[in-house]
Amino acid sequence: MDELIRMSGQRYVSPVLLSQVALGLGEEVRALEYLKQAYAVRATDLVWIGVRPVFDSIRSEAAFIDLSSQVLPSRL
Repeated sequence: MDELIRMSGQRYVSPVLLSQVALGLGEEVRALEYLKQAYAVRATDLVWIGVRPVFDSIRSEAAFIDLSSQVLPSRL
């Protein structure tokens, strides 16, 4: 994580990737914060949060549900 954060000062590192790493470290609150950052910068890989298994542990969190509803189109 530290290396990715250092790299992000020199080049683009998607906040979605940082969120995935945070989840791997068991840091769910931090992961949600990175997803909020991803939304703010319009990270294109944010569209995959609905299907990536790494996000299963936070799918029921209100912040994740709210973000998902803003990112992912609702189904008719």
